[in-house]
Amino acid sequence: MRPVDVTPERVLEVYNNLYHGLKPTNNKTKFKVGDYVRISREKQTFEKGLEDLDKDAIQGTFYEAELQKVTKPETFKIAYIVRSKGKKGSRQHFVHWRGYPEKSRSWILDSDLV
Repeated sequence: MRPVDVTPERVLEVYNNLYHGLKPTNNKTKFKVGDYVRISREKQTFEKGLEDLDKDAIQGTFYEAELQKVTKPETFKIAYIVRSKGKKGSRQHFVHWRGYPEKSRSWILDSDLV
């Protein structure tokens, strides 16, 4: 059928000619909202929204191959201790967490160090 032959009355016929026999695809997503994922560090430009552990938005578009599902860790590694304060029983450390930006630095008790 030529495009010029398509009229409002023949739309259903044209649709059936084009899409007859095609089965709808059932693309199951690998990730769900709320899943913890690791993002490939090679990407520089972001288009779509995700959020980090601090609930700050990460803008970007990601292919499934660029994301890896992970479990939220119970313990975090310390890159270095920025400074310390307090006395022996209640000593606190201002730490920089390994793999996290500087804004994620925080004070922790000496007793919380493993």
